[in-house]
Amino acid sequence: MIGSASAVTVNGSFCGINDYLDEPDRAGATYVSKLNTELAVVFGSSYNYSGTLLKDSQVTASALKSRLNASPKTIFAFSGHGYVNGPMSYDSTIVPKEAIRTQHRYVVMYSCNWMTNNGLSSEVTRIYNTFNGTRLQLGYASTMYLDSREGYMFGQNLQNQTVVNAFLRATRVYQPQQKKNDVIARVMGYTNAKNDYITTTSAAPSYSSSKNSFSIIVTETIPHTGRSV
Repeated sequence: MIGSASAVTVNGSFCGINDYLDEPDRAGATYVSKLNTELAVVFGSSYNYSGTLLKDSQVTASALKSRLNASPKTIFAFSGHGYVNGPMSYDSTIVPKEAIRTQHRYVVMYSCNWMTNNGLSSEVTRIYNTFNGTRLQLGYASTMYLDSREGYMFGQNLQNQTVVNAFLRATRVYQPQQKKNDVIARVMGYTNAKNDYITTTSAAPSYSSSKNSFSIIVTETIPHTGRSV
């Protein structure tokens, strides 16, 4: 459980897209806005919280790649379209996983298929190769349901829950709304980080330097109902 703040700071970097160039109303920008706002409430005064957001047309391919690979923040979140190959920017350009080497402590990919590997070890390795100091990545190994309220609940949960539990407990509330398919939530990363709280400050080793230290932390199938909550 999170204790006294001491000299620990919590900060964030966020990219979200509500309205793609050719497709409106995805609610990705609203998700990251709600997550950022709630983190400011929970960690603001005690942990000197600060967060920066790029939204909609600001989330170009170059900007998204730059934010993913920037100097480390406590948490990075992307919310919008995603594919096995990588996240999609505002103008529908996919940022390939091969271009990503992220140092952020915790990376949330609130999009479809970031964690999908199709049962192929090569696809698992593509995900691991994006770790360059990141402790945990949280996302989905399937299509998923984008509901911006999940950002608020996730941020609230982080106040007194581990990063993994905060993510999964919010996911269990909102992901059953998926209309056609069950949702597969997944967390991968540095095995020793599985019980981390967000106030953990140390970086993980890069995957390339310590491959045996990384694993799939949890995979959870969330049955779909198609009903709004």
